[in-house]
Amino acid sequence: MKNIYTLKLFSLLMMFSISVSLHAQISVLASDFAGKGDTVRFSNSNNFFNNYASSGADFVWDFSNLNPQGQTLVNHFSVDDADILTQSLFGSTVIPKYRATYFLPARELPLATLSGFLNLPIDEIYRFYRKTNAEMTVIGLSISAMGFGIGERADSIEIAYKYPMIFGQTYSSEGSVDLNLSAFAPFQLKQFRTRESEVDGWGTITTPYGTFECLRIHHIINEFDSIFLDAGTGPTWIPIPIPTIHEYEWWAKEQLGPILKVKANEIFGFELVNEVLYRDIYREELNVAVADYTQDVIRVYPNPSSNSLQIFGVNSSTKYEILTSSGQIVAGGRYTDNIDIRRLNAGVFYIRLTLEDQSQRLLRFVKQ
Repeated sequence: MKNIYTLKLFSLLMMFSISVSLHAQISVLASDFAGKGDTVRFSNSNNFFNNYASSGADFVWDFSNLNPQGQTLVNHFSVDDADILTQSLFGSTVIPKYRATYFLPARELPLATLSGFLNLPIDEIYRFYRKTNAEMTVIGLSISAMGFGIGERADSIEIAYKYPMIFGQTYSSEGSVDLNLSAFAPFQLKQFRTRESEVDGWGTITTPYGTFECLRIHHIINEFDSIFLDAGTGPTWIPIPIPTIHEYEWWAKEQLGPILKVKANEIFGFELVNEVLYRDIYREELNVAVADYTQDVIRVYPNPSSNSLQIFGVNSSTKYEILTSSGQIVAGGRYTDNIDIRRLNAGVFYIRLTLEDQSQRLLRFVKQ
């Protein structure tokens, strides 16, 4: 009889142990975050919900009613695939603190505003990240315009995440970058950011993707950007108004990206949600184009070449002009299958492309 009671007690203890383990706090490591070359799929939703800020210990978040409106595939670009200039700043041969793990578009920066000041279309602004076992840092910026790119390392380095991520963790940091764009125009971009982060909750989260044990982290980001212009009337610094940003993220093990991310701008003390993304599978029923965060895919090849060129990433509506290094137009037309360059002298040339939407790209090639 004593053995039966002992067995029952053991069974009860085991059930209690399993119950506790199912609701135990987790820790999230650097290996649970994406690395170079990884792609992470998210669905975006326009559902408005007012309980996203709620958090605490052993908390249950239920966002199972999120309605997906579209999908985004985030590509974590390897610096190994970037241009030579970018590799010289953030590649594997530079000092360790500036060796980027990957880079992503800096979507919160106002491209239209900056394009207006520069008086040329900006293709993209990228932010560079370095991941170690201890932390994720923001180590620099680059800007791409008219087929050219220029980057700059951070003067002070912002900490995006600390590892292991555990409940109750708090940290703060600031980052600054002074990006000189004088190659494009008498223009300079200075970015200064402060970040306050707190892992303020743990528990379970449910979305249309599933139910996960998770940690919740809340970032408060204040960004103070300004641009420097000297158009001949004297240098002027002009501030770029960017509201305080609140980012709420729910992280689980082995998911590479947050299970849910809510981004809100603080306006007059109130938070206005402007982005809701959640980790998801491919959903064919959405029947929408997936926004793949890729680099500019317009390329000229072979380069160098002695006979002809092909342009990857354009169609038959594209117009082209070939310019010498001094800006003289020596050829042009509408692009078909290739461009005959046999009559050109050996040297460096540029192809100016006018696309269907009237935007332009400038590509460099060498005639052998």
